[in-house]
Amino acid sequence: MSAVAGWASVDEREVWQTMQVMNKPDERIPAAGIDTLDEQILSELQHNGRLTMKALAERVGLSSPAMIERVRRLEERGVLAGYRAIVDPAAIGRPLTAMISITVEWRNHEALLNRLRSEPAVASCYRTTGEYPFIAQVHVSSTEELEALIDDLSDAGARCSTSIVLSTPVEGAPLVPPEGSVSQRTRLTRRKRRPAAVRVDDVRLEVSPRKRGRRRATPEAGTE
Repeated sequence: MSAVAGWASVDEREVWQTMQVMNKPDERIPAAGIDTLDEQILSELQHNGRLTMKALAERVGLSSPAMIERVRRLEERGVLAGYRAIVDPAAIGRPLTAMISITVEWRNHEALLNRLRSEPAVASCYRTTGEYPFIAQVHVSSTEELEALIDDLSDAGARCSTSIVLSTPVEGAPLVPPEGSVSQRTRLTRRKRRPAAVRVDDVRLEVSPRKRGRRRATPEAGTE
């Protein structure tokens, strides 16, 4: 299949893009600049983003200034993309979660995305390969609200297949680099890399004689 200027549907475009990805050699992308200390920091912050720098430093085994500098570098490089609160949908009146698989003709592509962006019930939307190029995660208050949302998407030219989420067996697992893609770095190796400032054998110690004061004479017994 060759690339053409106009696509009859999103499906044809996605199939072609998938074939291009599959034809590429399997290469592991290294986690550039990430070492094992950074990996520990990322794991701890994903478990508890409210940790203070002091508490984080104690858990990883660094000083507070060193921890502040490492976190700052991770933020500047975009590894730490941000910090946010996690809200329970059920606690704010949206107990029903569903995954809506969506396919749409290319001419209705932008209208669909605009509709999804403007819908408060949509938590995220993923563009994927396969029969349905879009999968939207939604949190709604009832099946009636879910049905109304699906009808609205259909009016925008979408064809939907919906699955209601019963439970979430795995959620919030920390995201870390692939095994073997980070450089080994510990506090101990960091210390070993520091050049010795002074060698004891090379130091010439100069001992100055202790100044002694003049000893006062004490009278002998029986003398005045």
